[in-house]
Amino acid sequence: MKDLVIWDANIVFGRSFSRCWEPITSTRQLLQEMDRYGIEKVLLWHIAQLEYSASEGNELVSKLVRKEKRLAGCWSLLPPITGEMESNFLEKMEENNIVALRLFPEQHRFLLRRRVLSPFFDEVVKRRVPVILSVKWGLSWTTIYDFLEDYPELSCILCDIGIWGTNRYTWPLLSSFPRVFLESSLLSLTAGALEATVRKFGAGRVIFGSGFPERYVDAAILDLVHAQLSTEEKKTIAWENLKKLCSWVKL
Repeated sequence: MKDLVIWDANIVFGRSFSRCWEPITSTRQLLQEMDRYGIEKVLLWHIAQLEYSASEGNELVSKLVRKEKRLAGCWSLLPPITGEMESNFLEKMEENNIVALRLFPEQHRFLLRRRVLSPFFDEVVKRRVPVILSVKWGLSWTTIYDFLEDYPELSCILCDIGIWGTNRYTWPLLSSFPRVFLESSLLSLTAGALEATVRKFGAGRVIFGSGFPERYVDAAILDLVHAQLSTEEKKTIAWENLKKLCSWVKL
């Protein structure tokens, strides 16, 4: 599987105040790591979006990805009613090679509810802008379930979902919401979890991610390469699903 194309949906840039991983601090360093592991494209966010400022973190992401074709970015979102977002937010995303949203409601002090995010978020759903929700970064499963009940057609990637027994949380969502996808970095660490999910819901519901630099890229790749899946299923997970999901903009 040396010729397997890889698009990584879960990479974080920058030095964390609270986490002890070795950070990625330059575009050159990131591109070198991508070449090292044979990754063609990455979808990244900046730790400053979580730990410092949503707007300034968004600008840092824009600077990273604006002129680099192998990189695409995620912006974080604040409640529209406060006026902290530009009125042409989605158009600005396209201009800056930003293809997805990440939401950090606990850190940014808002509730993940339709009452808080609409009517703006209705347009997010209509355009099928991918929204990445991470269990690791402050979201409970109850919050995620309630949010998807509010927006059942949302294009959503669940990241950092944990290892043991997460199918009990994730499979009801995959069964109920047709545009929910699972990111693979922790899913694939549980024996047979990746294969079981694909058998039940198809390879079209899993998206490759590594969690780099907190987790190892090569571990995520090895898990996929050695999974008991067909070559076509691995290809679907490795890059095709993410490309289709980001098709609302030109990558």
